[in-house]
Amino acid sequence: MVWGGKSPQAAVTATNPFEPASRHGLVNGQFQELVETVAHTIPSQLRPALRDITFVNGCHPWSTAVIGECPYGTFDPTGWDIDGSVGHPWANTIWISSEAARSGDLPDVILHEASHAFVRNLLSDCYFLNNDVDSVEELLFLDFAHDTANPAELLADAFTLIFGSRGEDSYTYYLDRHDFEVSQEIMSRIKAAVWLCSK
Repeated sequence: MVWGGKSPQAAVTATNPFEPASRHGLVNGQFQELVETVAHTIPSQLRPALRDITFVNGCHPWSTAVIGECPYGTFDPTGWDIDGSVGHPWANTIWISSEAARSGDLPDVILHEASHAFVRNLLSDCYFLNNDVDSVEELLFLDFAHDTANPAELLADAFTLIFGSRGEDSYTYYLDRHDFEVSQEIMSRIKAAVWLCSK
């Protein structure tokens, strides 16, 4: 699915633009329709960040190379390849693995990755009225500062808690792994950020 763009199935099955990734055997497509169906359930307030983003059922090239296995999901704004180079034709993609598609957590995985897109595309150049120096993205990353966890991953999990249909039962790998609790104050700040920056 390409939000505001061309046919999603063509993007996944065509020789171009995913031909290099296909050579690596990373584009699966078996669950493409399911991934797109679930992606359509992303809450409307987050959808402005998904313009021209393609959802792909497969294993993202760079992420798979780095961690040594197919991750559940990856948001790729710049088109990373296995060798660490960027600018490849699969920029602006959200990759969802077949394992994630088979799990009972697919809506949460998709929402987590869509949240990365929201943060990058809408919060990095948005400012709260009382602070025109630090972007909303920077301020929220401070709320999720942690000794061992990536703040971006914790924040995306918090989005999943707030905007997902399962609430506290959401699949939040990073929050659970790092025993990070999101306060009501931080949740309110995220909601305010989404309201402000999605306009």
